[in-house]
Amino acid sequence: MAHDYAEGTDSLVMNEKDDVATVLRDAARGDTIQFLRGSSVQTLTLIDAFPFGHKVAIAPIAQGAEGKLTKAEILGHQEFSINRIGPSL
Repeated sequence: MAHDYAEGTDSLVMNEKDDVATVLRDAARGDTIQFLRGSSVQTLTLIDAFPFGHKVAIAPIAQGAEGKLTKAEILGHQEFSINRIGPSL
């Protein structure tokens, strides 16, 4: 369901097919964000800081991919792979 928001979440996924979420607060490296994707609330620990309104990858995005998905639309060409999601080891 597009544009759904669950109580207690702090990030928004516009469409359940999206690879990114929009952070609805300033988030520091190591913070955990929560977002609704489909019918489940998911959690992700950030490996970098993200200011309010910025997009965070919530799934791996391959280099050369047609684009990052948001609102289920292609936005651009991915210049590098994003494959490490979550806390750094």
